[in-house]
Amino acid sequence: YGFTPPRLTLSGLAKVVGAWSREEGILPMDCSPFFGLRGRTVLVLVLATMLAASLAGTWLWPEWAHSPGEHRLEEACVQLLWYGLLACSLYILARRAQVDHRMLWGGAVTGLRLLSVGLWALPLVALSTATGYALFIPVSYLAPDFVEHWVLENPLGALLSGGIRFDTANVLLFAAVTLAAPVVEEYGFRGLLLSRWSVQWGTSRGIAASSIAFALWHIDPIGGLVFGYAASVAYLETGSLLAPIVLHVANNSIAWTMAALLSGQSAPSTLAAF
Repeated sequence: YGFTPPRLTLSGLAKVVGAWSREEGILPMDCSPFFGLRGRTVLVLVLATMLAASLAGTWLWPEWAHSPGEHRLEEACVQLLWYGLLACSLYILARRAQVDHRMLWGGAVTGLRLLSVGLWALPLVALSTATGYALFIPVSYLAPDFVEHWVLENPLGALLSGGIRFDTANVLLFAAVTLAAPVVEEYGFRGLLLSRWSVQWGTSRGIAASSIAFALWHIDPIGGLVFGYAASVAYLETGSLLAPIVLHVANNSIAWTMAALLSGQSAPSTLAAF
């Protein structure tokens, strides 16, 4: 779209910050393929579909609403329902706004380039783990109940046992975290929000705004902010939405595997252990 993507380096980050007040990368709105799209509508759909999925889950499985950690199969179904509703809603919105999906998804990317982008997940997971502890350890002294509920309860990577029901829950949770989430979130936050806001406000502001929106949607907002920046760079540098999706799949797969391997062993489940 005529954007000037920054590199995934400290100098690239400095470029984003330094260009905050400049209108680089802006196209005339009447020439933009995102002219009819509204970013706030995307955010409203994210919230509305999550609420709809939660209400449906509460209606179908009342016991899940009271203790989702003890009803993992139902939790997985609700998550997949939410991502399904969100994907359909965003696609319909984009179609009504006459967004060119071939342009949104971009061109082909070589396997080697996708592999190099996927490897960014290794330092990103390490950074997210460090920032998670750095953020929530101080918060745990001020709001222990919040941290125990928000961070320590119901880890998505917990491996369950006890029959086909739990095996199914493990498979569905893995699919939700490592497949549905990367595709739907990248389509919404990078494909739609980043593209729209970069055209409207410039590349740097578009990266910043979409990364902040993405960060507020995750448990660790600092790690989410850094990941949002990295995914934005991957999208703009390669010109393909497949690149940030691969990065997101790799990131979530590593995080889920780590949580699963630590489940029931050394993973903190109490504030004292945390």
